[in-house]
Amino acid sequence: MFSNRLETFIKSIRETPTSFETLISATKGSIYKPIKNGKTVGVEILEKIVSNYPQLNLEWLITGAGEMLKDSTKSGSKIENVHLISTPNSTPNSKSKKLGVQNIANPYLPYNSELTKEVIMTKHEAAAGISGILSGDDKDHIKINLPATMLGWGSKFLGFKVRNDSMHPTLYDGDWVIGRFIDPGEWQEVKNEHIYVISTKTDGIKIKRVRNRLKEVGFLRCKSDNKTVPSFNVESEDIASLFEVRCRISFNFPNEPAIMQEQIRRLEDRLDDIQGKNKTL
Repeated sequence: MFSNRLETFIKSIRETPTSFETLISATKGSIYKPIKNGKTVGVEILEKIVSNYPQLNLEWLITGAGEMLKDSTKSGSKIENVHLISTPNSTPNSKSKKLGVQNIANPYLPYNSELTKEVIMTKHEAAAGISGILSGDDKDHIKINLPATMLGWGSKFLGFKVRNDSMHPTLYDGDWVIGRFIDPGEWQEVKNEHIYVISTKTDGIKIKRVRNRLKEVGFLRCKSDNKTVPSFNVESEDIASLFEVRCRISFNFPNEPAIMQEQIRRLEDRLDDIQGKNKTL
């Protein structure tokens, strides 16, 4: 069924029907409703899909024949490198610096500039700097290319540096997170307990796990995975931009047994404290 195949493709690029509508500049409900009701879409919507996603096999989408992606994307080769690009208009080559991710096997993703997403790694800590990048002022920023299937085609992605241990043990100080730009029209659909980058107008950049209370009371509840760091609210009026964290780049490999041992030690200390208090009663 057409609607099932369209939904399969949308899921493969890690989008939802609603976010996909935004990505292809389609009217609200033009993708969501056909998928929900098992219907097809009109020619105009098909043209928008094909123009935004040329790697999609239109014959497969309409009839189910063949593979989801065109033959040119199924060579079975490997992505040899993820490149670090130093200038906006440079292309990956043998002289490019490498980020250290090599030989990622993927039958649908040979290294191809059309199948990768350019990510700007920003060091800005204020909303004004982020707004400048979103409006096209991306000069003098380091850029990397990552496989589009990791992130999703059609979206705007930025990289943000983690600058403290408030999200430890999930994120370490010095890690980088890659965030997908969330259109303001999607803010009320922010997922509970997911990690987002919140660019605030008054207090810089925050990387937090959120509880979405925008519909009910007009704010995001921001929580840290480090339980010693207090939670706080960000009012909707103070949000400059939002990014859904899709992946992280880290040179810190957590020692899980050590983390568990530390948690056990803390529990033992608390138990000793409780037993000591009971003896004095």
